Amino acid sequence: MHTKEINFNVRFDEAGRQELEALADRFRCSRAEVLRRLVSNAFNHISGKMPNCADGGRCFVPHMHTKNAE
Repeated sequence: MHTKEINFNVRFDEAGRQELEALADRFRCSRAEVLRRLVSNAFNHISGKMPNCADGGRCFVPHMHTKNAE
């Protein structure tokens, strides 16, 4: 669980809100948890720690990430 809470507001247009709710339904979690997962997965992906897909799943073309890192 989180040891610190940092509260902030994020504004979405109608399309973005619907997309976020669809992801929350798909992952069966809160909208806040979807955002936490997306930030964590994007960070792991970009930092090179773990090539993965947007949903955090295993990447099927990890060799492309080493090419992009050059």
